[in-house]
Amino acid sequence: MAAKSWRDIPELYEDGQVATVLELAQSVPDELRKNAGVLGFVAYALRDVARYAEAEVILHELREASSSQGAAIFEGEIAAVHERTGRFEEAEKWYRRATETCPADASRFVLLGAFLARMGRTEEAEAVHRVGTQCEEGPVDEAWLNLGLVQRSLGRYDRAAFSFRQALTRAEGYTEAETALQDVVEAARLSRT
Repeated sequence: MAAKSWRDIPELYEDGQVATVLELAQSVPDELRKNAGVLGFVAYALRDVARYAEAEVILHELREASSSQGAAIFEGEIAAVHERTGRFEEAEKWYRRATETCPADASRFVLLGAFLARMGRTEEAEAVHRVGTQCEEGPVDEAWLNLGLVQRSLGRYDRAAFSFRQALTRAEGYTEAETALQDVVEAARLSRT
């Protein structure tokens, strides 16, 4: 097997080898600091092993050095660290900041809406996901899916079906949307009998 270097960090992280990522990061910290893409994966690995404070330091550094698109990504990751540590007000602040930093990107609204749904704030989540469906960039299909999921949780089956169909028009073969659509169609039928 070939020796691993810091350049392998993204692939190693994607393969779930977080301990290897962290060891490689320790061996070349100066060189690593020049490659923000690689350093992001180090922050994710730290987050994944519950070394949240270290992850947050790197994420803040990356945010400061990034364009608005990159900053929004790192703001979402900072929010996720706060959420994992139970600092929900801080998490919401950072998720919202990411939507403000990059308002044309649906992924920022997907993350905020999903967070609000996890907090049981489904009405707010519905409104946020609806904004995400109007974005010009990012996973608009996922915004439609999540909008449908929130509508389903609120018992709005016809609206949810519409949202799932919208997701499917943007991403053919979207299994999760197909399954959810079948579910709400059947639930709507049962609720009428």
